[in-house]
Amino acid sequence: MGARNIMMLAVGAPQRRRGAVIGLGARLQDALVECLSTDRAALTVRAGRGVVTVRGEVGSLDQISRASRVIDAFRGDTEIVNLVRLRRAAD
Repeated sequence: MGARNIMMLAVGAPQRRRGAVIGLGARLQDALVECLSTDRAALTVRAGRGVVTVRGEVGSLDQISRASRVIDAFRGDTEIVNLVRLRRAAD
């Protein structure tokens, strides 16, 4: 393999990785919305630099537990940060 081919592989690898992370984030958000029976606005899933971050507020501890199980099922090569928390009751 020539130097040019190695250079093309090295340049293309981060792009493919980034696309995979973004795709994982989209699939994760779909699974969370379905599992929690919530709308997309309740949870934010961001993907970038090899990390997927899930943020949002849910109404019960059971929903946090279910979200954690879904997130754990998606873990693999990609780091997933779970920042889902319990919504505070209005005063």
